[in-house]
Amino acid sequence: MQIRLLGGFEISVDGTRVPADAWTYSRGRDLVKLLAISPGRRLARDRVVDELWPQLARDAGLANLHKAAHHGRRALGHPDAIVLREGQVMLAPDAIVETDVEQFEQSCNPELYAGELLPDDRYAEWASDRRSALGAKYVEALRAAGRWEDLAAAEPADEPAGRAVMRDRLAAGDRAGALRTFERLRDALAAVGLRPAVETLALHGRIAGGTALDQALAAVEAELAQAPVSERAPLLATRADLLMAIGDRGAPAAYAEAAAAAGPEGLALRIRQAWAQLATGDPGAASATLAPLQPQSDGERAARLTAQAAAAWYCGEVEQAAAAASEAHPLALSAGLERDARTAATVQAMVAHSAGRWPETLRLDLEASLKGSELVETLFDGHVCIAEYVLSTGEPHDRLRALAEELHTGAIRSGARRAQAFAATVIGEIALIAGRTDEARERLGEAVRVSREIGATCSETLATVRLSETAWADGDHVEGDRLLADALTMARWSPLIGHLLPIAHTAALQRAGDPADRRERLEDAEADLRGQLACRACGMGFHVAGAIVAARAAEPERAAGMLAVAEASSALWRDGPWPAALDEVRGELARARGDRSEAQERFQAARAGFAANTRPRDVSRVEAALASL
Repeated sequence: MQIRLLGGFEISVDGTRVPADAWTYSRGRDLVKLLAISPGRRLARDRVVDELWPQLARDAGLANLHKAAHHGRRALGHPDAIVLREGQVMLAPDAIVETDVEQFEQSCNPELYAGELLPDDRYAEWASDRRSALGAKYVEALRAAGRWEDLAAAEPADEPAGRAVMRDRLAAGDRAGALRTFERLRDALAAVGLRPAVETLALHGRIAGGTALDQALAAVEAELAQAPVSERAPLLATRADLLMAIGDRGAPAAYAEAAAAAGPEGLALRIRQAWAQLATGDPGAASATLAPLQPQSDGERAARLTAQAAAAWYCGEVEQAAAAASEAHPLALSAGLERDARTAATVQAMVAHSAGRWPETLRLDLEASLKGSELVETLFDGHVCIAEYVLSTGEPHDRLRALAEELHTGAIRSGARRAQAFAATVIGEIALIAGRTDEARERLGEAVRVSREIGATCSETLATVRLSETAWADGDHVEGDRLLADALTMARWSPLIGHLLPIAHTAALQRAGDPADRRERLEDAEADLRGQLACRACGMGFHVAGAIVAARAAEPERAAGMLAVAEASSALWRDGPWPAALDEVRGELARARGDRSEAQERFQAARAGFAANTRPRDVSRVEAALASL
């Protein structure tokens, strides 16, 4: 006898299904169900009567029991299908009986849970406790298997499950889906009189940005005001993360306080404190924070070394940066810390470029990538920032193109598809800068296609940004907007967010539109980038584009502030187009202040600088500004 009880009721005897019309007496079916869900498929006779006929006197209940047993035997086609003996009622005691409930309970495999117990008997009290117990077991099985989507569907108010789904959707680039998940969780909690925990609000704040971050921070502060000492450490850590996310200069001190409260468990918080110090422009303090730490695992050592490499680089200690990054990269890979591995690879690439060894390093990394697939992503993602930097140094692009073509040819010949995508992106960017949009579209399209096929999100993001700019240059604004929307979503949750998100927002700000529309884009971009440890080289374009937007929106003070940030970063370049870009900003600022003569002088200088660097799109834009005067 095989009995299905989960998601519905069905019995097969010797392989033949018992038809629904065989149950001529409903209490006969109920008796079989009750016995099937009982331990050992048996119950005391008086217990059966109490469950199925609680309103009847004992003699009447026993009479109904015998009648139900008779009809049950007839439906199942066997005289021993239901046995009453020695005060017990038993279901097929001499048969081989299998139920899906027992199979699920023995295996704890959530795949075997086909639905709630006996859904057609949802209001039968005799099934209620068993249904609840099985439902709880299913929830725990889902939790043990990490099946968060299913768990959130089964228990909409389960916050750990909801947070896990939010994180998973973010990792997949589905920001809108993550936000919808939060809304469903919040509504489910409200239905039972609860509010989201601060951990949930903090995660939502980091996803949604803007006022959601401020609301999360307020919730944490309220919890801290009444939390006992034993519960303060995680709240202090959450508070520090939120302050970092909103770009508050108090984040380093907040991490220090959280680390002190965490005691021996505070090493990870000290490392985050160092990153916050780097974000506020104090690499010396970051180095001092990291120096006394004593990691106990490879993962902790990798995280500390990566932060030390970045701090040393920004302190100008190139040899120390190289040594720390070289040691951190393999450790981070073995510990599964991909973000740290990418950061270490980026520092290595910066060190190689500063020593004039970047082309040689690219060739060596192509060879290394063929020896270990786990190296491919982190190696070539580490070169993204340097490639973007070299494109704007004023060096002749024919040299960089020759290097990229060499890498592209070698990558295709050896099957190194990640290197192929990197090289195709660089070649496409050079073509776009020169105004060769047909070539740019072909090369960047290749980079997007290859990156998507191998799951190289960082490479796909950058190529998609540049492909969107190519579409705009060709007048296809609808396609350009679609591509940029995809790129922004990928950039927000990519491991290279500090490089790619400023680049994507720069493209959005440069998109044509009326001043009010572009100002709104600037507001969105600043909220999106708030608290990010953005790369100075990759963030240069954002501050230039943002200053132009602010100037054209008649906000000269805001424009002057962004210009000051760009001017501070401009020391990274001796030559190239950035001096011309700064002149363009100064021209826009002069025009906003009503100084037409100064504006004309600055725009003319910008036009000459862009022309000298073979930037025809930039030249056209500045000529339009001159014409407007």
